[in-house]
Amino acid sequence: MSDSSQFSFPRFRRAEKFKSAELDIFFELCPTPVLLINNRDSHIQRSNRPAQKFLGYAEEELESLFIQDILSNDNNFSISDRITNTNPVDYGHTEFICKNQTSRKATVQTWQISGGKGLTLLVLKSDGWFADGLSEKDYWESFSRLLTVVGDERNVDPINKLLDSALEYSGITSFAVYLAESTQLELRCVAQSGDTSWLPETIPAQDFVNLPKSRRWVFGKRPFSAATRAAHAEKITYVISLPLNLEKKFVGVIILADPDNEPSMHMGQTLSKLINLSIQKSEHADDIKILSDITSHLQSLDSILKEAILEGIIILSPDFQIIEINLAAEKILGYNRRQAYRQPVEKILIGTDTLQQALEEIQRTNTLKNPVDVRIYRRSGEAFLARLNAQPVYSHGNLTNIILLFQDRSKEESVQEQTRQLEQRAILGEILAVFAHEVRNPINNISTGLELISMNLPAADANQETISRLLQDCDRLAELMKSVLAYSKPTEYTFRLMSLEPFLQNILERNRSRMERAGIYGSLHVEMGLPSIMGNSRALEQVFTNLINNALQAIGSNGGQIVIRVQRPIANQDEPVISHRTTQGIDTERFIEISIVDTGPGISQEQLEKIFKPFYTTNFSGTGLGLAIAKRIITAHRGYIDVTSFPGGTVFKVYLPIHETIHNDRSLTPGK
Repeated sequence: MSDSSQFSFPRFRRAEKFKSAELDIFFELCPTPVLLINNRDSHIQRSNRPAQKFLGYAEEELESLFIQDILSNDNNFSISDRITNTNPVDYGHTEFICKNQTSRKATVQTWQISGGKGLTLLVLKSDGWFADGLSEKDYWESFSRLLTVVGDERNVDPINKLLDSALEYSGITSFAVYLAESTQLELRCVAQSGDTSWLPETIPAQDFVNLPKSRRWVFGKRPFSAATRAAHAEKITYVISLPLNLEKKFVGVIILADPDNEPSMHMGQTLSKLINLSIQKSEHADDIKILSDITSHLQSLDSILKEAILEGIIILSPDFQIIEINLAAEKILGYNRRQAYRQPVEKILIGTDTLQQALEEIQRTNTLKNPVDVRIYRRSGEAFLARLNAQPVYSHGNLTNIILLFQDRSKEESVQEQTRQLEQRAILGEILAVFAHEVRNPINNISTGLELISMNLPAADANQETISRLLQDCDRLAELMKSVLAYSKPTEYTFRLMSLEPFLQNILERNRSRMERAGIYGSLHVEMGLPSIMGNSRALEQVFTNLINNALQAIGSNGGQIVIRVQRPIANQDEPVISHRTTQGIDTERFIEISIVDTGPGISQEQLEKIFKPFYTTNFSGTGLGLAIAKRIITAHRGYIDVTSFPGGTVFKVYLPIHETIHNDRSLTPGK
């Protein structure tokens, strides 16, 4: 039997291999050699690693043999006993022939697999297979209880049945499983047994450092996690913490507890292996799945994870056909699962040459060396920037799937573009400030020269009118340069305590003569008992003078009213017809409201959207910087400016913080 090639083909038709999830788990867990024998033809259907090591055969070699091929002719092992006995049968020492023709002895015990259609489980009990102080008697009593459910066709939930049987035998008072959640930095309890009311619902992230290894805790020692802290509060004597790992990554923890007897570490490790294998069993070929509820079929969280991920996921078959896409991919690309299923990937992912090159690299190597930025077209035809990555999925050394991950970076691209524009505007602002400063001197020289020419010409000279127009243009340019300098280089203001009533009354009086000439009546109304503000009088004078000038220009020469009202903001006001709406959510206790109301024709919605933008103006002689500068000054005062308009009137509202607020709130202190 040294040449194993003679067993490459069975001597007659091999029975169909019995498949059972719980039997797979048992074969993985069992530390002793185990063989599964077909009663009809004595063919070896399954073997575990200890059996392969004991006999010296590889898995494929051993499972091509019959039981007679590895038994010595001198043993008393009877096939008929295996068929007729339904209870476990113990045999004496049985001699086995190994691959290298040496012989080894082991005690044999057999079980009939009730749902296995004539199958017998053959276990070889040999010295040296038991560790961690577990006696042979304890081991077999433990697993005989587990084996009562192996292959039982009535078990609709075999993995949970195995777990329940193990827990029933172990006698553990409290048992709980905590798993990591995809969106939270914590472990959440997903399964429990026994008295677990004292256990916490979650274990926080700060405890993770103490959980990736098995640990015992006894009452009186320092607690190392939320579970042991709860045990200490409840005076639970013993707690064992065992990690759960999936593909060498920590995904959760098992907690065993008992107020009187220390739980068996070996039993706990057995449960840990069982649950780990259960997690692996719940994986589909197209993605990693984790447990959502061990007490109800140990369902996978694969679909939840895929839908929670904001990145688009496309799962490909080895021939590059789409077999699954997640919700994010549907939203990004515009295709649903049904439309994308079994389509070649190049029919769904359509883009520029960079994308095609990336797909060609994936087809050659099944992966991407580095993530690449590509431009992809949605189903609607709109192009967007995406970062593409690819990872292969292997099972037993064979490629089963390729996972494409892509992220819509159109918003990030938009933010980057806005950042570039802001940087360009900042540079342009600096250039504009230098330009305005340099242009002022030539303008002054031109204006002075024109005045000199005008003085040397007769008053009736025809050129006087031209010179007058040129001087007006020079004045307009000088005013524009002054505004540009004021906007591009905001001043560092010094704030002082101010009372608004005399300040606004003075501004109104200075404009009184202009109002009277235009038939406009101006008035000031100030609420009694208002506190003072901290402000810069020269800067605020520029703001309110500009607002009054705008009101005068809006009303024109047809007469009307300009009303200035100073008061505490009124909460829950009716929504205005048209509003710039920059002041929603203002704390009415922290600000004073100054309203400038005019009876002009009003401002359109389109104009309101642009009114505070630099260089926007509807006045031919204006610079378009007045309101932009006013908003900047009010912002420097930690205040707000708002505008509301309707047919027949416009209301500008300025909100300035009271001086107690500035004094007590560092967030409102100038310069902070």
